[in-house]
Amino acid sequence: MTTDSRAGTGREHTGTVEVRPAAGHIGADVTGVDLAGDLDEGTVAAIRQAVLRWKVVFFRGQRIDHAAHVALARRFGEPVVLPRRGSASPADFPEIETTADRLELGGRYGMDHDEWLRRRRHTVLRGWHCDHGARVDPPAATILRAETVLGVGYQPRPGDDAYVRHLLDHQTATEHPLVRVHPETGERILFVNGYYVEQITGLSRPESRAVLDMLLEQATRPEYTVRLRWEPGTVAFWDNRAAIHLAPADTAHLGHPRIMHRVMLAGDVPVGVDGTPSLPLTGPAPGRW
Repeated sequence: MTTDSRAGTGREHTGTVEVRPAAGHIGADVTGVDLAGDLDEGTVAAIRQAVLRWKVVFFRGQRIDHAAHVALARRFGEPVVLPRRGSASPADFPEIETTADRLELGGRYGMDHDEWLRRRRHTVLRGWHCDHGARVDPPAATILRAETVLGVGYQPRPGDDAYVRHLLDHQTATEHPLVRVHPETGERILFVNGYYVEQITGLSRPESRAVLDMLLEQATRPEYTVRLRWEPGTVAFWDNRAAIHLAPADTAHLGHPRIMHRVMLAGDVPVGVDGTPSLPLTGPAPGRW
């Protein structure tokens, strides 16, 4: 990979692939790639390098269907096959999880739009997170593509018995290292988020809350974040081992549905700097969903 010689551009090129940083420390736009095409090894290597370097990369104007989405994921790892998915997910592609906000999920759990909007900002399930962070082997990466936007994720209402029953039927808990070693880059990654992490082992709950709040405040400082403006055909590809993400609530008032398709790549069991791996407490064994 070569760096653009124009001073201050920060752009990187490999063949026709161009990687342009989208913010200061994280995120990059990738151009010169047709994700629906037959990617050669050089292009795959360039994309992988960009994901590892920038943690999340964005592709615009992509025309990929479900089959191409799964085929793309297979170039970078083994797609997760999900046994439980919403009714909006395509039946013939078990690797794809589709969210149809409010249309499918809202009807399923009985929340009308006005109530959803009022409570959107006030739920303990909101927050920065990595995908399936409660598992002993969280996914290595996620490839998310937009079909219809604007909109934000469904959030359950307090007292929603159907959603509570769903959570209780699928409990998963793991003791993870607070700092994990990235299996590809060797980087030390602060492995915390505001969605899944409940408590730091060995600390009282008040002590743990104070430490976690401090770490999350640091991790989500503006200079360490990047924001994506979604459009139909946008694809985001992030390293789920090294980045957390959030669906902001400031477009909820627009009343527009959002249909997104997600494929996750199978991950390994995190290992701490002392070599200690994550410990499953309850839930599926590694590799099982």
